[in-house]
Amino acid sequence: MKKVKVVLFKAYKRIDRDLSRRLFLKAVELCFSEEERPKKRACREDGKPVFIDRSEVKFSVSHSENWYLAAFCIDSEVGIDVEVLRQVNVKQERIAKRFFDPSEQEILKREPADFLKIWTKKEATVKLNGKGIGGLKSTDEDSKKLYFTDISERLGELCNENIAGTLCCEEEFYCDIIRGEDFNG
Repeated sequence: MKKVKVVLFKAYKRIDRDLSRRLFLKAVELCFSEEERPKKRACREDGKPVFIDRSEVKFSVSHSENWYLAAFCIDSEVGIDVEVLRQVNVKQERIAKRFFDPSEQEILKREPADFLKIWTKKEATVKLNGKGIGGLKSTDEDSKKLYFTDISERLGELCNENIAGTLCCEEEFYCDIIRGEDFNG
């Protein structure tokens, strides 16, 4: 069984590319000792980021509003997504029609609040396989080969907010979630 390390940060400002990069480096510092810490990143042809100096370390990141997550696993691809819960709106209904399969659309008719739980599962799958948003339509087939856990409740306990989060991995796994210090940088 694989171990996935997840780090959760709260930032005091909107998370842009620069802040995301700094939070990622902090997450790496929390999860790896100085000797084992990967340092060089690049992107595969499909755009998925990888470590070139520690190719066995797989990772995924996500952020929503001012919450940031990073997940790390050794020798198994990982995907993570987080969304701060909010009301379902017309835009979300259009997204569901475009990207959700018929069974997921039925769930939404009964439980509209489940939109973000379904969405985070799809996004985590896409982040794991590196297909990008265009890969959302194919996640149903992909997800049959993956292992998932809904981390919403655990995240909510750590941040005292209503958050939807999904973590997925190519192999069976358990996860440790670490709450990093609030980030003012």
